[in-house]
Amino acid sequence: NGTLQVGSGATGTLGSGAVTNNATLKFGRTNSSTVGNAISGSGTLVQDGVGGTTILTGSNSYGTTTITNGTLQVGAGGTTGTLGSGAVSNAGTLAINRSNSYTIENNITGSGGLTKTGNGTLILSGANSYTGVTTLNGQSPSTRSGPERARVRSAPQRLTTRPNW
Repeated sequence: NGTLQVGSGATGTLGSGAVTNNATLKFGRTNSSTVGNAISGSGTLVQDGVGGTTILTGSNSYGTTTITNGTLQVGAGGTTGTLGSGAVSNAGTLAINRSNSYTIENNITGSGGLTKTGNGTLILSGANSYTGVTTLNGQSPSTRSGPERARVRSAPQRLTTRPNW
């Protein structure tokens, strides 16, 4: 039980080892910070840094994800970085920046937005009900289901929507 908060303002980091999270791991920085640790366990990861961006580049298998403020970004333009295995409650921004194909099977809910950047293909296969803006920067994204109610802003891109497979 309990919460481990990493960062307050512009300072604070985890060490370099693997993290087992069976409670709440909360990121509270107000600037950009990269977390390369592999985060496992049944706990919740929370992004709560107002104006901050937490960039996940590790192979993660923790429980649920909550974004209350700021941006939680998966990947830094390469082929690494994953969400945990549980649902995503988003009141901020969930950003994906990978150069390869990445599938989000998690259900995404909330009023927050989704931003896809990079050359990789993003596949959303969960039962998504988020209502925030979906912004596409990079190559063609693909959705298998939802976000049916999301608004899509896009530079010259192609959004492909397919029924569940």
